Amino acid sequence: MKKRILLVEDNPSFRYYLKESLKNFYEVDEVSTLAEFHNIFQVGKYSLFLVDIKLPDGSGVEIIEYIKKFDFEAKIVVLTAYGDIPLAIECIKKGALDFWQKPIEYHTLISKTQDILTDDNTPELEKEYVGVSNNSKQIREDIIKCAKTDINVIIVGPVGSGKKRVAELIHRYSKRNKKELLVVDFGSFNKNLIESELFGVVKGAFTGASNSREGLFKKVEGGTLVLKNLSDVDHIFQGRLLRFLDTKSFFPVGSNREVKTDVRIISLFSTEPEELVNKGLLRKDLYFRLNVFKMIILPLKDRKEDIIPISNYIVKRLGKKYSVEKREDFDEFITKILDLELKGNVRELENLIEVYLLGKDSGSLLQLKKIGLKDIVREHTKKVEREEILKTLNLVGWNKVKAARILKISYKSLLDKIKEYKIEK
Repeated sequence: MKKRILLVEDNPSFRYYLKESLKNFYEVDEVSTLAEFHNIFQVGKYSLFLVDIKLPDGSGVEIIEYIKKFDFEAKIVVLTAYGDIPLAIECIKKGALDFWQKPIEYHTLISKTQDILTDDNTPELEKEYVGVSNNSKQIREDIIKCAKTDINVIIVGPVGSGKKRVAELIHRYSKRNKKELLVVDFGSFNKNLIESELFGVVKGAFTGASNSREGLFKKVEGGTLVLKNLSDVDHIFQGRLLRFLDTKSFFPVGSNREVKTDVRIISLFSTEPEELVNKGLLRKDLYFRLNVFKMIILPLKDRKEDIIPISNYIVKRLGKKYSVEKREDFDEFITKILDLELKGNVRELENLIEVYLLGKDSGSLLQLKKIGLKDIVREHTKKVEREEILKTLNLVGWNKVKAARILKISYKSLLDKIKEYKIEK
């Protein structure tokens, strides 16, 4: 049996186009007013609602609220003109899955509709994002929900909580998974080159621009761009990023030719973005555009029931990576970890397990009792970090700007670590 869609659209020509486009795949009903919607609506009858944001006798917001009152799991997409994007974002926060701007091209319409109505992959995802806490269950639900759409997503969580992992899973379960996912850490960029790195540059735009070059926004066409440390860039660049979010287009440095690209944006924040807005580090209007769907990952100390399943997942993965067996005292080892604060969250937990698997006497419980888990992992981390920094510096001929970019840390952080670890050429 075909799934059924309800169109709520007052423009007769656009409504006709939608129905003719979809009728070969789905059963399609149509109404043009809020009153007609109330006459036809039945709980559970429709697999998807396509709702115009403005109707002659009401608004899409009213319809969303009404549907969600009786069917919380209902799938709703808002149809909107460009100027109504702020209202469309409000609809997302009321429970709509996505908003599609008019006009929408045929193949895009069919593809997006099929993505939303495809059965989800929650059981498979449970193997990749483990955890039994309510927070972990919610994150899995949100990953599937976001993967079916192209809405902008903000992921907020403390350092080491797995924000990048969640972004990767959204990309992997989306229709963009055959295209590239790229993480852009603004903290590691030379501030003077950010715009040319992201938007590209034309030959002769500035001294040293001897060739035209595509930026990251174009290179990741059709894929996903993950933004970190956005508050590290100035408000001028943030304004240009805001324009891209509104128009899906940009101007390469030195060019007056507008370039369009299809890129999904996911933003990662270790600090609540509202705090960054209040401190003047993040533009309020940019935050509004980015914050279409917000996911919050709690620190491990607030979901300790996740530590054991996450630990079992990590030890299996690292065991395969290093070809080592899980030791007999693993359960006792994890019991000790449960008593730690784990300020570094999942990242710190993985470091501890890695030390446990690879360490000799340094990983034994006897020594853990003597000098403590935190001290062991701290020394192990420093050693690995020093080796990686030295290897990267040698690789780029000791060009510290390039090294910081590859290591995805700020230039200042790199200089501090070179000094701290007494790294010399």
